[in-house]
Parts: sequence; C-alpha cells; structure tokens
Amino acid sequence: MIDEIILTHHVLIWENEIYENRFYIPPEKFLSEKRQQYKFQEFLNNLKKEANFRKKAENELRLSENNFSKVFNFNPNPMVIITFKDLIYIDMNKIFEDTLGYKRKEVVGKTINEMPFLHPEIQNKIRKMILRKKAVKNIDVEYHTRSGVRIIGLLSIEIVQFKNQKCILAVINDITKLKRTEKELKQERDIILSILDSSPYAITISEINLTILDCNTETLKQHNYSSKSELVGKNMLELIDQNEHQKAMENAELVFKNGSIKNIEHTMLTKDKKTFKAELSASVVVDTSGKPIFFITVTNDITERKQMEESLLQSENKYRQLVENAQEGIWSIDSNAITTFVNQRMADILGYTPGEMLGKSLFYFMDEKNINHAMINFKRRAEGIKEQHDFEFLHKNGYPVYTSLETSPIQDKEGRFIGALACVADITERKKAEEKLTFLSLHDPLTGLYNKNYFEQEINRLQEGRHSSVGIIVCDIDGLKLVNDSFGHDQGDEHIKLAANLIKGSFREGDVISRTGGNEFAVFLPDSANTDVEQAVTRIRKAVDEYNSNGKEPLLSISVGSAVGYRIAEKPIQINEIYKEANNNMYHEKLLKRQ
Repeated sequence: MIDEIILTHHVLIWENEIYENRFYIPPEKFLSEKRQQYKFQEFLNNLKKEANFRKKAENELRLSENNFSKVFNFNPNPMVIITFKDLIYIDMNKIFEDTLGYKRKEVVGKTINEMPFLHPEIQNKIRKMILRKKAVKNIDVEYHTRSGVRIIGLLSIEIVQFKNQKCILAVINDITKLKRTEKELKQERDIILSILDSSPYAITISEINLTILDCNTETLKQHNYSSKSELVGKNMLELIDQNEHQKAMENAELVFKNGSIKNIEHTMLTKDKKTFKAELSASVVVDTSGKPIFFITVTNDITERKQMEESLLQSENKYRQLVENAQEGIWSIDSNAITTFVNQRMADILGYTPGEMLGKSLFYFMDEKNINHAMINFKRRAEGIKEQHDFEFLHKNGYPVYTSLETSPIQDKEGRFIGALACVADITERKKAEEKLTFLSLHDPLTGLYNKNYFEQEINRLQEGRHSSVGIIVCDIDGLKLVNDSFGHDQGDEHIKLAANLIKGSFREGDVISRTGGNEFAVFLPDSANTDVEQAVTRIRKAVDEYNSNGKEPLLSISVGSAVGYRIAEKPIQINEIYKEANNNMYHEKLLKRQ
C-alpha cells in the first residue's frame, strides 16, 4: 500500500524511501545523519507544502485561463492572439470570424503578412510599436473583410503571456456606423452653414451666458471683423453700444421667458467702435429636456432704411411703416425639392407654421398652373444658376401669394448640387397695386366702363383681326349741360352713371363698352349682323323708356347711332370708317330730336 507519494523536482519519496531519477538512494547518502534523525519529517512536510502550492498555482492558472477564454470568446469585439516573436496567429474569437468572414482554420498558423487584414503601412507602423514593447491604444485603422467590405475600427494592442509564451492580444472596436453618422452630421452642418452664409442678415450663435460660438459671413461684414476667430469667444454685449447693455440684458430675459423676441432695435458696434442701427431678433434653443443650451441671434442692419425713413417721414409715413416692418422669408430645399428649412417669416407669408412646411415638397405650395414653371426654375438651380424672379404661391387658405425670390443653389464641397436656398419677399400688396393701376389706365373711374384709351386699343385689335363683321353702336346723353346747370354737377355725374348702367345692362357680359367722352359711349359687336345691332339699339331705347316711365327728374335722353362693316374677301374691315358712320348716325338722331 502506498501511504503517500510526493513528487517535487526529480526526487520521489515513497514509503519513507528516497528515489532520485528513479534510483534508490540510501538515506545516509542523501541526508546527513543529523537531518536523517531530526529533520527528515520537516523536509517531508516542506516537500508536501511545495507540492500543494504548485497544485494551487496550477488550479489558479487553469481558472485564469478558463476565465480568459470566456472573455476572449464572448467578447463583442473582434480579438486575435499573435505570437510576439514570429507574428503568427494562434487564436481568434468567434466575432472575429463573423466580422471578417474568415474561418479559424484559415487564419491560425499564418503570419500577419499572409493574412493582409490591414494595409501594409499600418502593419509596419504597428510592428515598430510592438518591437518597442509599446502598447497600442485606439488607433484608427481601416481593414477589409473577405468579401472586400471596408470596415473602420479602433485598434488596441497589449503584450500578454499566453500558454508560456509572450504574445500580442489585439482588439478591434468597429466604429464604421459611428464614422458614417459623423459624416451625415457633417453634411447637415454644411447645409446649415450654407443657409447661414447665404442669409442677408447677420446670424450669431452664442452660449446662454452670451459667449459667441459661431457666426456667418454677414456678421463679420456688419461689425467689420476679418475672421471668425476674432469674434468667437467674445461676449455678445461687445457688439452692442454700451449705453444699451441694460436693454440688451432685459431682452435676453424676455427670450428666456417667451422663447424669442423679434425686431428689437439696437445701436450696434463695429470693431473700430463705430455705431450703426439694426433690428435684432433672437430665439433660445433647448435640448430634449427643455433646458436652454444656446441663443440664435439675427441682426438686420437698417442703417440705409433709417436714412430713407427720415427723408420720407413727412410725406410717406404709411410707406415708412411698411419698410420698418418688412422682413424676408428664408426657404431651403434639398435635391429632391423637399423643404428642409423655413424661418418663421416664410411660414407667415404662406399661412403655415414652420413645422407644417418641413418635409413637404416645394410643389405642394402652388397650384397646377405654376408647377411646370417651378420645375424649370428648380432645374436651373440644379445647373448652378443663381437668379431673381417673381413667383405666385398658394396660401394655406387658398388664395394666391405673389412673391419676389432671390434664389441660389446649395452645393457640397465637391460642387455637387444638394439643394437650393431662397430669400422670399411678399409682394402681394404691390402686385395688387399694379393691377389696380392697370385697371385705372384702361377704365373710366366714374362709370367703371372701359375708357377711351382702351377703346382706341380695341380699334387696332379689331382692325388686325379676322372677324366676318364688326358692329359699332355710339350713344350720347342729350341735355347733360342742362342737367349740370339745373341740378348741379353731382347730379350730372349720377346722370352719366345711370346712362352707363342702362347701356351696359343691354349687352352681354363679354361685350366691349367704353366711355369715349364726357357724355358719349361706344359699343363693339364683333361678328354681328345688322339685325343683331338693331336689336341691341332697341334694347337701349327700351331701357331708357322704362326708366323715364317712373317720372323721376331729370329724365334721361340718349341719342343712338350704329353701323356694321363686313369683310369682303381678304380686304380688312375699316373699323375707323364704321365708327365715323355710327357717330354720324347718332348725331343725325340728335339733330332730329332738336327739331
């Protein structure tokens, strides 16, 4: 029976007999007599302790290797182990296989040169760092999968002891999605910067304590700075006249309270301490929790406008008020004509909120007749053309809005078209005024009928037309001077309007009826025969008789003359001759009445 076996180095103690290299050694030879007598048991105990220590160390090593294996194999990042001396792959985890598309048996046993996951220059750089026994932490690397997919990662390397040899543990953190997100954020930032730099207003972004973070080109121009670096880090108050600092702080409190302020007049400062007048609008931007994070301030230099207001104050007060409250809309779309940004003014012009406009197509805000024109304009933006033009949009409530646009393309740093930007001014009121002027230039202000100017233009059009016939009726109010003398000129004007309404009521909606003189009217009847014209004359006389039957003073008398001209072959109708004939017939009737 073996009572105890203790193995340490090459010595074996078995049943109190000593063997070295499997050969029996007498105790007196191996130990001194004194040790044999007094310390043999102590020596035996020491051997046991050493054996137990080695067993414990071996168990802890196995446990450590087991834990390392779990961490290695279940780590969410690709990991490989490479020998330090020969740079040979000796292990890799499952996520490394899945990510790069190589099986373990294809990689293990090969050198890093035989498996070119990394670019040779990166490999050489890492090899030099390893030879200097320097750890590698989070180096940006680009590596390729078996299928050629490009992956961007952060590479970290540690020198470790693995299976009784010095090895390299490499860990790769895949940041491809992160890099893609960074690129998308940069593109969005480029669009915003394009909007800012295309704006005719100075736009400044500042922290809540008013420290300037960024600004557009117009800000530098207004305040006479040469670069952003001169402004970034300054306090916004340094751009405002010192006498108005208290007012500016009060306005900042209003922004905190109400979310924004609009068109607050301030005296601003340039770099060389010169002052200029400006309107300042500001809004506070909050994070997802509602906490304010920074201000956006828009400054409009109104120096020229102020000068204009002062010069026109006495005679153009209404116009001055219009200029003082004027503000342009800003509208940005992407390469598919989808709205990506509108300011509040732009939304107000069309009756929407900014949120209602975002994400909608440019063509949503117009009627069918204007879509083709807008498509042509959008194509010109894609071709890089910047221009100014007028355009008719559709208000949310359905009525047309006339605008003047300063439009320009937005391009990325490679010059590719990524959208368009427009500064929009509402010119609806101006458009209506122009239409009113046009109406007044062609209509009689007293009766609303066409005036003599339009009558003469119509003669030219009919002369050049190809009508089969043209009839003309001429009417003249009898005794208008007597009405003016007896009842006054106001009654005389009423007499003229009465005659105009009776004549107009005797014809169709589209017939051209003009007041050609103080008491004279003319009617054109294209493609009408003699009978048609005679019936029209009869309707006029009947209308006058019906009015006079009421017996209301002063009675109305109208002399009427008419004529009809026909086209003969290709010979044009002589409109002026027909008019003279109708006029003569009218005077003939007037003469008969006097007799």
